Amino acid sequence: QIIKREKRENKITRIEMPIGNFIDANIYAPCGMAGEWSMIIEEDQPSFFYNPNRVNAELLWFQKGYITYRFPLNKIKPSSVKEVSIELELCSETAYYKEEWPSDITFSIAGIELFTYCSPGDFGKTRGLLNPSWWPDSNTQYGLLKKFYITNNGVYIDDKRVNESFNINTLKKLSKDYIELKIEIKDSSEHIGGINIFGKKFGNYSQGILLDITHE
Repeated sequence: QIIKREKRENKITRIEMPIGNFIDANIYAPCGMAGEWSMIIEEDQPSFFYNPNRVNAELLWFQKGYITYRFPLNKIKPSSVKEVSIELELCSETAYYKEEWPSDITFSIAGIELFTYCSPGDFGKTRGLLNPSWWPDSNTQYGLLKKFYITNNGVYIDDKRVNESFNINTLKKLSKDYIELKIEIKDSSEHIGGINIFGKKFGNYSQGILLDITHE
């Protein structure tokens, strides 16, 4: 789904990526994938992540490893891009849930590491607003909505600059017709606490992974 809207003299193009539309994954159990009506793959079977039905995923999780998405620029020229933001709902991952369960989640663009965000927990005390009725109360329920920006001055998350060396000019120099996002739990992380990524039918926010491109 691609939505365009005006913002002053610039345009903002929004691309919403369904969470199951990843182009690459190398993940480790425990892992799983659920759709609106049922589980999509057997739990703890990493090789099943390439099941064709993954495009219907509304919740996916894994302990460590990575998953990669590509957002098309379509007719947007890389040289015209002014700012990029990415927003998604996520949390840590453990058996059932654990409110205090830190996990270091690393985000990269075009193979360049941007920053590592420490998710505070795997949330399950309160049922997710959008979760289908078949999803057990004892499992992960919702995540936190996290948004990061790439601007002229670097990379920001929650209005805090986390990377000064990578900025929008760095992104322009990559000159691809897509923006590649990698989400990773690294072997070298202090907190290898897994990740849940929520789609439109799970959690508290009715959205996939949103990418907004501000451009001329």
